[in-house]
Formats: sequence, C-alpha cells, structure tokens
Amino acid sequence: MDDPYIWHVHVSRDEKTRRPIPRSSPVPEALAPYGLGGPHCYVLDPMLATGGSAEYTSRHLKQHGAEKITFVGV
Repeated sequence: MDDPYIWHVHVSRDEKTRRPIPRSSPVPEALAPYGLGGPHCYVLDPMLATGGSAEYTSRHLKQHGAEKITFVGV
C-alpha cells in the first residue's frame, strides 16, 4: 500500500468512573491486509492521563485486524 490511511478515533473519559467513552470511529470494520503481519497502526495521544483512551483505542484497532500497534504520547 502506497498511501497511509489516517483515522481520528474520538474517545473521551467519564469523569466519575474514569472509563473511556467511545464517541466516533471511522475505522473500517475489517482492515485490509497491508502486507506481511497485517497493518501497522500508530495511536497518537496528545494528553495521556490514565491511559484508558489509549488502551481502548488499541483494543479497538486489534478487533478490526491491526496486528502491530505503536503508541506515541506527546
């Protein structure tokens, strides 16, 4: 695949329970194979606090076929 795809997975946090709340995700139901080992996805989180949103997003991507996930915190 020549061009990367970029998806914005919107996750917020319930301030009382501190659990992630999924708001929207344009990630396709099944990620097409992007070569050996499946697609490599990057999770970029501009504000890491508890890690719940990053964990939720990583699980979400794995459920859709991602096999390699790299987390990048800013």
